[in-house]
Amino acid sequence: MSMRSASILKAAAERAASKGSHLKALLGLSALLLALAPPIARAGEAEGSHNFQACDGYYALCAASTCSTTGKTIKVGNLNFPQVDCLCPIFRGRAIADVNGGNMQGSCAPPTPGTGQIWSLFSYEENIPQQLNGWAQIPPPTDPEKVTSQICGADLDLGDKSVNCFSFACDTETYINDVPIATCHCPQGESFNGRHVPKHTAFAIQAGQGNPAYCSKLSIALPLTLK
Repeated sequence: MSMRSASILKAAAERAASKGSHLKALLGLSALLLALAPPIARAGEAEGSHNFQACDGYYALCAASTCSTTGKTIKVGNLNFPQVDCLCPIFRGRAIADVNGGNMQGSCAPPTPGTGQIWSLFSYEENIPQQLNGWAQIPPPTDPEKVTSQICGADLDLGDKSVNCFSFACDTETYINDVPIATCHCPQGESFNGRHVPKHTAFAIQAGQGNPAYCSKLSIALPLTLK
């Protein structure tokens, strides 16, 4: 991984830590450790490493989303995973991508130009419109967009129910309560290194605003493993 990529991920970790939450700092640190993990070949790339870049433009932010099964499979590298579809709000600006990860093809260019497709990328946001609140956008103190992180323990044996949408393609879909929403097609039980996540694996989620029931709802997750 290049020094520039390491700097991008380090900045993300430091930004999370500066918000004063131990869990947010852990998530940022996990992202940094992932970036420094041993190289793994991913879809569309030769044997190489992650390639984190900052992309500008429209992107889907799935961090607080849940997903639904499709009965299809999605291939990542040489492995097949159950495909799930996730409804994710669309943001505009600068976000982090792994252009060698997901099903990206080495650049920030849209998945299929002219179709309205975008990528699911990552940016740190404290407020994200969420399906559980009808995508409502209401100022504090109600604040239905407020993101709450939690750890789903390894003892739940739900690691294979975690979902990874980072750097996967999305179709723009519709507006709900004036929020633009994309449908992202993502693998269930796939780690950021393109491997199956064992059931007995802890993971962090931002969906559900702290409700532990969301650990089993096919939430977007960060498995706490580098395998």
